[in-house]
Amino acid sequence: MTRRSRERGAALAVTLIAITALLGLGALTVLSVQTELSSVGTSRFSQAALYAAESGATAGIDYLRTHCDSSTSMFSSSIVAGNINPPLISDILGNNTHPGDTGNPFDPTSQLWYQVWVLNNPDDPGLAAGIDNDSTVILRSRGYGPDNTVASVEVTVQNNTCLANFCEHEYAQRNVTSRNDANAVCSTRVTSSQSRTLGQGLGTP
Repeated sequence: MTRRSRERGAALAVTLIAITALLGLGALTVLSVQTELSSVGTSRFSQAALYAAESGATAGIDYLRTHCDSSTSMFSSSIVAGNINPPLISDILGNNTHPGDTGNPFDPTSQLWYQVWVLNNPDDPGLAAGIDNDSTVILRSRGYGPDNTVASVEVTVQNNTCLANFCEHEYAQRNVTSRNDANAVCSTRVTSSQSRTLGQGLGTP
């Protein structure tokens, strides 16, 4: 009887150990699945925030396409001196418009929105004064997604059409120094294959 009692106790102990091990393994499996699901969700939300940032950059490019003053200042009206505290330009479609608000281009359930700033490029000699001299700016777009995810992109943009129109009437007029140097970005567009024809009374015999 004593031997049988000990065998029953040993079997019970083994059973309890096995059950405990299985419960532990099950808990680890659940934790692993939850972690994987969380990782997948975070990755998906981060991709959504990046999509929002890229959409903001595209909206900014559309804005810059029609807001370059080729007669005098190019993108100067959209930038500030030294890029200090640049404004969120309301004319950029959907800029700083939260989900569900009028003007947000996304489905309200997506929880997506973006903010876009226009900055002068650091190589521009007019950076400190807030003057655009080369028709080149930087778009900084920050996208927001579900679960407080954030993504940012920066795009350098130059409006070549605006620059060409600006240089046509800027030549030897703006930024002229004692050396008769015109705007540097315009002077690079003058090549030996280009010439100007003066009409009657403007120097032609």
